[in-house]
Amino acid sequence: MTFAHDLASRMTDMRATATPAPIRKGKRRLLETCAIAAGLMALAHGGPAMAQVAGSGTVTNLPAGTTAGTGANPSTVNVNGSQNIVTWTPSNAPVDGVVDFLPSGNTLNFVGNTPGYIVLNRFTSASGASITDQIALNGTVNSYVG
Repeated sequence: MTFAHDLASRMTDMRATATPAPIRKGKRRLLETCAIAAGLMALAHGGPAMAQVAGSGTVTNLPAGTTAGTGANPSTVNVNGSQNIVTWTPSNAPVDGVVDFLPSGNTLNFVGNTPGYIVLNRFTSASGASITDQIALNGTVNSYVG
């Protein structure tokens, strides 16, 4: 046996295995607990649910003139007939002159019962007055027949 081989075999026998110190286990447990607490606080805080608009509307079907409400913060608007007007009332305040009506990451689906249906979207204030701010639709708008 050579000296180099003998030295290498002794070095492999002398490996030490490190065991985590009790203080490290405590830090890890503390970090895990804080992460869980932060997640629960975020869930409890709430905020707007995804896939919705920030407001409500009234759907008017033409030429009949029948109306139906969309409900608050809808993600789907059902329209009946070939021509429809949705009068929206945003629920959030403008920021720098822009109302973020459909925030990024949200989806608004229109579902009609007639192929080739048309929807005109109007925006008014709660009092029915015109809105002078810009309306931002940063999310996704889909149109389906169903």
